[in-house]
Amino acid sequence: MGIFEQFGLSVYRTVRGRGAYICETNQGIKLLRETTCKEEKYAKEDYITSKLTENGFHTVDIFERTVNGNLLAEDEDKKKYYLKKWFDAGECDVKNYNDVLNACGGIARAHVCLNKFRLEPESLSFQIPASVNLKEKYEKKIKEMRSVSNYLRKKKGKSDFERMAFEKMDVFLKEALNTMEYLEQSDYMPVYEQAMKTGTLSHGSCNHHNILNGKGYVAVVNFERANINVQIVDLYDFMRKILEKYNWDIKLAYRMMDEYNRVKTITDEDLIVLSLLFSFPEKYFKIMDHYFNSSKAWIPDKDIEKLNVVVKQNEARLRFVESLK
Repeated sequence: MGIFEQFGLSVYRTVRGRGAYICETNQGIKLLRETTCKEEKYAKEDYITSKLTENGFHTVDIFERTVNGNLLAEDEDKKKYYLKKWFDAGECDVKNYNDVLNACGGIARAHVCLNKFRLEPESLSFQIPASVNLKEKYEKKIKEMRSVSNYLRKKKGKSDFERMAFEKMDVFLKEALNTMEYLEQSDYMPVYEQAMKTGTLSHGSCNHHNILNGKGYVAVVNFERANINVQIVDLYDFMRKILEKYNWDIKLAYRMMDEYNRVKTITDEDLIVLSLLFSFPEKYFKIMDHYFNSSKAWIPDKDIEKLNVVVKQNEARLRFVESLK
């Protein structure tokens, strides 16, 4: 029996896309992907997307099951596949304001529906991980920034990239330490602990690749990194990537927050978390982390370009951060 027959479908057309096959079928658009993983790997994602659909969020990539009730189907060559509901929609276009703003509303709607059901860990056959709190996360990142700083201080014959990275390290390290000080004085930990207690679910990988804009709807897909966390972190993840592309445009930032707030209220506690997240020099850290943990014999021009952009944009980022406090 063919793969599609195992899912009880007839297929009219298939095209390659997103490392998979996008298929037009007698039951709508589907995504077919080969996998080497066991069925248990997808239990968490299947559970969350099913619950989202049950609670009113229908534009999510729910798994289809075979006629025998399985998540995976196997072909004659023993290759395994899963099939998901898919959409006649493209990834959020970061150059399109409407796409960006609609995406924020879509994230909020997903959050509202995630909050409509309560996790009961004892009844689940799998675990949903809890996100590390910001205090632990930032302590680890600051330690790594200091390691990079010490390495660069001792290094002779620095490249242009390394000279700039070292010259700016104290500035960004001070920002990171200020964030830790702000965190210690804030009410962040009670907010995080409440999310842990209630089992609040977040997407965990909320970027423009996982937000699809269709005609009159927004789909949120790929919940494989879903975790228990303060939900506003998802909005931060999405906003940061967008704002980096718009030189930290404050007007756009607040329009994005307004679109989210229209669907799900951004509380004072959410604002504290957002201001903490945006205060930390995340992009600079990521560039340094990539540099420190890869071959240093040759530094790609792209990394030099990214570092230049981060340095040039930092004043605009700090203005936005200050506006949040």
